Amino acid sequence: MHPPSPSSRASVRPLLRDMAAAVGIVLALAACSDSKKPSAASASSSSGAHPAISSSSAAPASTASSTFSAPPDVTAHATTTSTTRPKRNPEPVVACTVFNTDTLSSATGHTWTAQRTGSDAGCQLSADNGDSFKINVEDTSGANDEVYQNSQQRCDAGTIEPQPVADGGYACLADGQATAEFLIRAPNCVVLLTPVRFADTSQSDVKNQLITIMNTYQPS
Repeated sequence: MHPPSPSSRASVRPLLRDMAAAVGIVLALAACSDSKKPSAASASSSSGAHPAISSSSAAPASTASSTFSAPPDVTAHATTTSTTRPKRNPEPVVACTVFNTDTLSSATGHTWTAQRTGSDAGCQLSADNGDSFKINVEDTSGANDEVYQNSQQRCDAGTIEPQPVADGGYACLADGQATAEFLIRAPNCVVLLTPVRFADTSQSDVKNQLITIMNTYQPS
């Protein structure tokens, strides 16, 4: 093989320069294109995507239950308290109010005054002519019939005179002395009338006066 002649080498040189220039241009264009491409990190941030979190750096899951439990129905366990109150008996009978003195004065023709004796259960009524008697209110503790019937056993035989007063009444002679009594079922008591002074009057007449007095009773 023969070496190229000097003339042929001179013709090749411009061609090589042109090829080198073309390669340089291509490389420059390629470099310019690469510089305009965004990096992976910048592309990720510009697109709004968040970088993946590795399992080792992830926050631990909350151990608290996200399910809300409604409180138990307190009404189901509420203690029911009864609002029912026991019935109360009527107010105790005050002895000095058993009889209306105006009514008593009209029935007997004498003016009567009442005076309390020791407690509300005791009272003495006195007339302008000197006659007087005591009133005693006794609690039966609910044993109304028993107390009322037992009280009649003190009466002398054949002297009891029943009277339609309150829930039942009577007048009698007990050991020859006039007395009277009547029952009030509410508030469970008996009212006993005992003469104090009835001048120049037989016990039979006193018993009749007690009957007159007793029948002036009017429930309050």
